[in-house]
Amino acid sequence: MARRYTAAELIQAAEETGGNKSAAGRRLGCSRQTVENYCKRYTTVNEAFENERRAMVDWAESHLRKYVIAGAEWAVKFVLRTLGKDRGYTERTEHSIGGTGEPLVVHLRWPEDG
Repeated sequence: MARRYTAAELIQAAEETGGNKSAAGRRLGCSRQTVENYCKRYTTVNEAFENERRAMVDWAESHLRKYVIAGAEWAVKFVLRTLGKDRGYTERTEHSIGGTGEPLVVHLRWPEDG
């Protein structure tokens, strides 16, 4: 018979693994799918895993900020391309024929079309 876990055990596993469901499953001795099933069944368990993931993103943003302030070009470009989109910082790739500016037209043919 499969072992039953308490919501508290799952929440503790979420906290100990930073919200990584596979790692939480290994820690508890069950599969990732079992952890996923508990998340679907218990709102508190799902929230614990989501909160841990959000905390990781917060941590990553804090470190990214340090690189932006230090003037790391890659970090500045990344922030502008992602967070600065609403201010017009986007990248666009245009495809044309031989640099003439004419649009590239692609015709798809299926084998049964001959």
